[in-house]
Amino acid sequence: MANYNIKQEAKVYLVHGGYRYTLEVGPELTFSQTFTDKTNSVRTLHDQNNFFSRSTIKKANPANFGFQVFFHKDNNAQNSTKVVHDRLLDCAAFDLYISTEQDVFKLENCVIANGTYEIERSKPLSMKVSGTAAKLSKVGVASSYTVPGTGAAVNSARQHLLNGQVTITLSGSTDLSTEVVGIKAEVQNTVKWIQNATVDAGIAVTSAANAIYPQNFLVNKKSFAGNITRYLCDTNNAQLYTFNESTPLRIKVGQTIGGSFYGLDFNMPTCSFTNRSAVDEVFMQNYEWRNTSNQALTTTITYNK
Repeated sequence: MANYNIKQEAKVYLVHGGYRYTLEVGPELTFSQTFTDKTNSVRTLHDQNNFFSRSTIKKANPANFGFQVFFHKDNNAQNSTKVVHDRLLDCAAFDLYISTEQDVFKLENCVIANGTYEIERSKPLSMKVSGTAAKLSKVGVASSYTVPGTGAAVNSARQHLLNGQVTITLSGSTDLSTEVVGIKAEVQNTVKWIQNATVDAGIAVTSAANAIYPQNFLVNKKSFAGNITRYLCDTNNAQLYTFNESTPLRIKVGQTIGGSFYGLDFNMPTCSFTNRSAVDEVFMQNYEWRNTSNQALTTTITYNK
């Protein structure tokens, strides 16, 4: 009887800087890689009955991955969620290992292309990330394979952070913290993998073992944008149907515990926004905002842990 790999039992490890971080991930874990299949006709003048084409497979496309992590109150220097968050902001490469009940898979030279902050009232603060990697392979059997790196310390006393407190300040003084329905915030990194295929390398390919895999990548653009949805009231409609091309915006979401704030702080020196109405069961207004400051994202976005 066959033994099946069970996704729910998968363990995910991030390896970076010599350390092995155990990630607490949600059920949205995905990873895959495809190969480029070029077809060539084999029909000739003398044989017109060859209807099917020949496949030529030489190189792999960048692998894809995605998972969800949760923000914690955890001042541990080796906080695993902070490591993921830092890789979103600085685009530094890392390796991912996924250990199922039977097998261990490795994603080499990973880079995070997208990070979406999950901000819902009275729910744990979390972040969904997705990205690409150079190569996906099965590297061993779960019962005998040891993921490399020194195991990072795990704080057993850490606690999930809830979205229990929202503070939104626009233009330095306008308070948008009340009547808030939802907040969306997303970081996007435009990643371009450098082609390394050559004629000689292509001729040498005989199987997936020596296929041409991507090696290096460039990040040539970043964006940080989102929206704020509020109920439309007679006391908060002064900015309805307005816009601004350059104004400060600060959004803080999280909890105050023991007199200290823990959570996410988006502090933008300048951003643009447009305001529009939305018709639902209750009238809403949406602020569509985009960060326009060239300040480093590591300064703009802070995870207070």
